[in-house]
Amino acid sequence: MAMHVRINDREIGPLIPGDATIGEMIEAIRVHVDPSEIVTAVEIDGTGFSAGEDERYVRRSAGAVRRLVIATSPPAAFARSKRREVAGALLVIAAKVRLVVELFERGDARGANALVAALMEELRLVLLLDHQLTSLDGTTLTAAGAEIRELAPLMLAAQERGSWPELVGVFQQRLIPLLASWSVEEDRAGESPGA
Repeated sequence: MAMHVRINDREIGPLIPGDATIGEMIEAIRVHVDPSEIVTAVEIDGTGFSAGEDERYVRRSAGAVRRLVIATSPPAAFARSKRREVAGALLVIAAKVRLVVELFERGDARGANALVAALMEELRLVLLLDHQLTSLDGTTLTAAGAEIRELAPLMLAAQERGSWPELVGVFQQRLIPLLASWSVEEDRAGESPGA
């Protein structure tokens, strides 16, 4: 059975996958991808996968696949798109921080701390993504992101001491405003040029 392959809007043509996996097919097709662009998404018979989700499909047999679409983007455009996603994620994290504050204020330290652990991991991932995006679009790390990195030891120290009022103070007076300003920075950075 032939597999119809597209890269963005360009038809590569029907290919016969034989015994190949989807990962092997994509690797072979890369010769048709502009070397200055990065693969941002893969669609297999109508099911889309984002960049970084390749473990979900690379080992699957390509023999039964009828349509394979590979989306690419220049690094700077990809970074702009991801920065818009980071802006949204920061607002979600800020809302969760407000919930943690409410839990502490109600005396539910256990529930608050469980959420703090998840928040710290989410924040770590956003900081890591921000760092990686700077290498794609040549921007510098945001001021708010750098300040949050400085806040991390304060938050961890307060949590280790069980000083909930101190932790709530850091969240309310410093972290929530920083997340809001960082979200605005990322949203602006994610706007397309000339927008």
